[in-house]
Amino acid sequence: MQGLRESANTDRVTDRRKESLFNLVDTDGSGSIDAQEFAVLYDAIKKDLAEELEKEAELEKEAMSARRRVKMLMLFVIVLVSFLAASVAANFAVIFTVVDKAVQTTTSSTGLLEVKGSDMIAKTAIATQDLPLMAAPALDLETLAEVKSLKVTYGVPGTEPTEAHMAVIAVRKHNNTFVEFVTDVQGETVEALNGEANLVRYPTLANGLQRPQKFKICAGNATCSAFSASGIDAEATMELAMAALEEIGLHDNARRLQAHFQGSQLACLLGGFWTTAECNSEASCGGVAEAKVLYFQGYYGVRHVVFMLHGFTQNYADMWDVFCVTGLCDGLTDPAFMHLMFVFPTSAIQATFGGTTGNSWSPSLIGATTLNMGGYDLAEFMCGDSAAWSTGIPCTGSGFLLGLGASDASEVMMVGFSNGGAMSIYANWYYPGTVSKAVAIDFYGQLPGFPIAPSYFSTPATNLDVTVYTACGSATYGTSGIFDGQILSAASVTADGMAPATYGGLDFQEWSYSSSIASWKHSIHGLDPADSSVCASPTTPSGSTNGWVVHGAMPDVVKDACIDNILDWVTPPPEPGAPTEPGAPSPPAYNSENVPDKAVAPPEMPEWGLTRQMMIDQKVKRLSKLALPRSKASRFAPMAMKF
Repeated sequence: MQGLRESANTDRVTDRRKESLFNLVDTDGSGSIDAQEFAVLYDAIKKDLAEELEKEAELEKEAMSARRRVKMLMLFVIVLVSFLAASVAANFAVIFTVVDKAVQTTTSSTGLLEVKGSDMIAKTAIATQDLPLMAAPALDLETLAEVKSLKVTYGVPGTEPTEAHMAVIAVRKHNNTFVEFVTDVQGETVEALNGEANLVRYPTLANGLQRPQKFKICAGNATCSAFSASGIDAEATMELAMAALEEIGLHDNARRLQAHFQGSQLACLLGGFWTTAECNSEASCGGVAEAKVLYFQGYYGVRHVVFMLHGFTQNYADMWDVFCVTGLCDGLTDPAFMHLMFVFPTSAIQATFGGTTGNSWSPSLIGATTLNMGGYDLAEFMCGDSAAWSTGIPCTGSGFLLGLGASDASEVMMVGFSNGGAMSIYANWYYPGTVSKAVAIDFYGQLPGFPIAPSYFSTPATNLDVTVYTACGSATYGTSGIFDGQILSAASVTADGMAPATYGGLDFQEWSYSSSIASWKHSIHGLDPADSSVCASPTTPSGSTNGWVVHGAMPDVVKDACIDNILDWVTPPPEPGAPTEPGAPSPPAYNSENVPDKAVAPPEMPEWGLTRQMMIDQKVKRLSKLALPRSKASRFAPMAMKF
C-alpha cells in the first residue's frame, strides 16, 4: 500500500509538470499547440539537448585526460622501482666483493673466528683506554698483566722533562697501593707507590750505580703518563685507588690523586705540586738511617738543599712535626722555595750523654771534634761520597738526593735543633764551599757543665753565615766563645750591636756580628734588658722551671724565624711553567749594607746598633738584588744572574 501511494504521488507530480510545461508553450490558452508554439518548444528542446551533449563531451574529455595521467604515473613508478632495485643490487654486489676481499677471517662451524682460507684461529682484542699510573694499584693482577707498554714523562736533574715509551715485560702487585712494572731495560722499573710514581734505576754492571736512583714521574693524568687497560671503569678505578690510600692514612696523597683526576690546575708540566720522597734504611738512604724530603715536582733545574736536623735522641719526625703541622708544610711551600728541597734526615750515629743513648750527629756531645762524622754521613746521603764536602770532589756520585735533583751545583743550608744546631754551624764553618748558611736552635756547641767554647773555633772560618736562637732558661744555654770573642774572632767578625727582636711572640735580644764576608747573629730570649748577665724569664717559653722542657719548646717558638732565614738565603725561582735552563738561581750573598760599622757594647736602648727596621730593609734589598748571586767558587763576587 505504501508503494502504491508513493507511485501515485510521483504520477501526480509528473502530471503537474507536464501541465505546467504545456501551459508554458500554449501561450494563447487555447488548449492546443499550433505550429508557431511547437517551433518554440522544438527550439527549447534542441537547445537543452545541445547543452546536455556538450556537457557529456566535456566529461568524456576529462575522463580520458585522467586516464592518461594515471597511466603516466604508473609508468613513472615502474621506472623508479626498477632503477632503485638495480641500484641496490649493484651496491650489494660491490660491497660484498670489496669487504669479502678485505675480511681475513671467517666463522667456523664450531663458532670460532678463523683466518680465511686456513684452519688458524684469529686473535681478538678488547677495546682499551688510558689511565694515569697512579691508578695502577687499584686494578687486579689479571688486568695489569695485559699492560704491555707505558707512556711516561719524568724529570732528569739539569735537563728538560723527558718523555718515554717503555715496553713492559712483567708486573708485580705488592698490595693495593704498590705496583711495579718491569721494563725491558735491565735494572729499570716503573713503580706506582702510595699515590706517586717513579722511574727506578737499580744498580747494574751497565749503569755502574752503587744504589738505586729514583726519578719522579708526572703521573697525575693520562695525557702525560699513562698505561692502557681494557674492560675497566676509569672513574671507579680512581675512586678505589683513593680509598686504598685513605685506608692506610695517606690522606694528603689521596687528596692529591683526586685533584689530578678532577683536572686540577696543578698540571704535570706546567705548575707541578709539592710532594715527598722517603727512604727508610741506611742501605736505601746511604749515610743516614732514614729521611723524608719535601720538594716541588715540576721544577727541573738544579735544586738547592735545606737540611732540617733533629736533636740528640730524636729522629726526622720531630723536626717534620715542627714545620709541617698535621702534615701541612705551609711555611715551606712558598713559591720562592720551589727550587729547594727540604730534607729531614735521621742520623745513623749513636751517642751517650747523661746515661742516655740515642741518635746524634756526633759520637760524642762534648766539644765539637766528632761532628765531622755527621758531616761525612750527610755528604754521602747527598752525593754518594762521604768526602765530597770535606775534600771538594765533585758531588756526582749516586747519592739519594742526586736522584731528586741535587747536583754538584747545589748549595746547602742547615737548620738544626740542639745537637743538630751544632752540626749546622760546624758544617758551615768547615764546608763553606757547599754549606753556605746555618741556623742553630738553642744549642751552638757549648754543653751545660762544660763552660768552654766549642772546639770548631780553633780553625779560622771564611764565608760564615750563622744565626743562633736560644733561651737563657734552657738547660743548654751558654755564651762561651760569644761574649768573650773567641769564636767571633776566629770567624773574623766584629760587633755591630744589639737590638730587640720578637720571635714567636716572645722578646729576644739579638747581637749582630759581621764582616764583608761573614755574619753571626746571636738571639737570646729571657735576659734582663738592663743587665744581660741576668736571666729574667727562666721559665719561658714552656712555663716550666725544668730547663730541658724550656729547651724542647724552642723550635716551635722560632720556626717562623727559621723560615725567614731561608727566605733571606734564596732568590725566587722562575715562575711556574716558565722555561728553565740547567742550573737554579743561586742563593744571594750576605748583604752587610746598613750594618753599623761601629762596635758597641750591648746597650739598653733599642735604637742602638742594628735595629729591627734595618734588618727588614736588608732583607728587602737582598731579595731585590737579583743581579748579585754567588757561585761556589766566589760566593760574594758580583756576577750576572743566569736563568
